[in-house]
Amino acid sequence: MSREALDVKALRYLREGRLRVVLVDGASIAARVRGTDTEHVAGYERGGWYCDCEAHLHGRRCLHLAALQLVTAPPAQQARSPARRHSA
Repeated sequence: MSREALDVKALRYLREGRLRVVLVDGASIAARVRGTDTEHVAGYERGGWYCDCEAHLHGRRCLHLAALQLVTAPPAQQARSPARRHSA
């Protein structure tokens, strides 16, 4: 039996309801992804993606982040502009 491609498996995880996004705000994303044997914590924070699975910890592309990235995007870096003063 052949291995399921990572992107195909990520889509399957979405269809099966294995991804639960628990936080999205202006700076971070947090999610829980139900894997085969355990639930993984994945997300985006301080300019980078993270996951607690072995693949990600060893620098490989991770199924859990692939699923999360299909439904989210990293928060945009908001440029800080000086406050504008309105004259009356």
